[in-house]
Amino acid sequence: ALVYQILYKPPQPILQLWPECPREVAELIGKCLEKQPEARFPSLREVIAKLAAGQTCVYTSSTAHVLVDVIGYSVTIPT
Repeated sequence: ALVYQILYKPPQPILQLWPECPREVAELIGKCLEKQPEARFPSLREVIAKLAAGQTCVYTSSTAHVLVDVIGYSVTIPT
């Protein structure tokens, strides 16, 4: 039952769960959760680039890390 839902049923839209979510972030999350692999981002770097385009991401070259601040959480991803 659970595996079937994960594989075949679309997730509940993030804006229904979190109405205050910025539209760009909701779209990004939706794309990450696509069922078909070709519809998702091909890599984490693509996700980071999309976040950076929306100014949700800060790149610090001196530390060679990317700081992503989304939904109140900060994550450091080594580059």
